Amino acid sequence: PRANEGQTTGARSRQRRDVGAGCAKVRRRLRQGEIGPPKSRAGRRDVPIPSALADDLALARTTALHPDDGDFIFATASGKPLGEDNAHHRAMVPAAKAAGVPWARFHDLRRVTISRWIQGGLSPEIVQSLAGHDDAAFTLQVYAKVRGGEMPAGDALGLAPLDARDLGRDGP
Repeated sequence: PRANEGQTTGARSRQRRDVGAGCAKVRRRLRQGEIGPPKSRAGRRDVPIPSALADDLALARTTALHPDDGDFIFATASGKPLGEDNAHHRAMVPAAKAAGVPWARFHDLRRVTISRWIQGGLSPEIVQSLAGHDDAAFTLQVYAKVRGGEMPAGDALGLAPLDARDLGRDGP
């Protein structure tokens, strides 16, 4: 289920107000069992989330073993965040099997999501901000890959006439 996406964020219950508002506030990262700040200043960000995911996370909060503010939504019986291996075996392996794919990692979810944002036409600057990157060029270099069959036909590349707004000004 979509709620499993929260496992990669180390989401805590006090974030439920933000989640309920359709926004995940990224202020920490969980890596190899250690909680710390994001890798860069750009990593501190607010990420809009779909209302269905917000609803799933709110439901997960109500059924969590440790429901107090400051507790992790997805935690071990002792209240610690799920380790990467634990989360992988409890969530990703069954999900991959159900989807009929041989394997999947949590980072694959990030890679697919960012790639879809780019393919969907979000500006590189917005995708950079959502991904927590310092540089849009880096985001595009890593995530904007052309796969076989994706190259458009020549006619699809035709441009509409330019407007003064395209040049960054309102007129002459």
